[in-house]
Amino acid sequence: DWSSDVCSSDLGTSPHDPHKFCPEIARCVFLAANLDLVSVDDGTGEREGVQVDNSMMSTKPNILIVEDDEAVSRMLKLVMKSAGFDVDQALGGHIALRKLESVDYDAVLLDLGLPDGGGPRVLETLRGWDKARSTGPVWLVMSAIDFTDANTRHGLTRGQFVQKPFNPWDLANKLRDSLREVA
Repeated sequence: DWSSDVCSSDLGTSPHDPHKFCPEIARCVFLAANLDLVSVDDGTGEREGVQVDNSMMSTKPNILIVEDDEAVSRMLKLVMKSAGFDVDQALGGHIALRKLESVDYDAVLLDLGLPDGGGPRVLETLRGWDKARSTGPVWLVMSAIDFTDANTRHGLTRGQFVQKPFNPWDLANKLRDSLREVA
């Protein structure tokens, strides 16, 4: 189903048919205009509402998105900003590691399959901080591998893992919930 894919080929069209409307991107665009409730036609005549609830957050959490696919990174940035986060981006593991050394992020969204091989190194760094510090950034891993592989290869739990393709609004909610748990 094209509507459940992350629309990564172009910021307004489905990756399966560039002439088809992409509701995920429409949600980003409309929510970026600071609307609280958006009703989006998904092309089938069905309308979905997206509620943005920032009432539990007094300040905007600062997050780092580590994703090598520029279109996915832009889409995630739009969604996360619309969901009430301050967003920084890194297109590779080496860049992410430099940013993590200089900025205290509240959360990190990490694509495990970075072409520079940096995903596992960033994950090791985040895990090291979890052990060495009483507080560190909340982190979620995004990957095209399934949960069983992610658990076997990297010891990830369901709470730390999101399989691609994913609904970016579900990811924003999962991140918000994770931040509330540590608050």
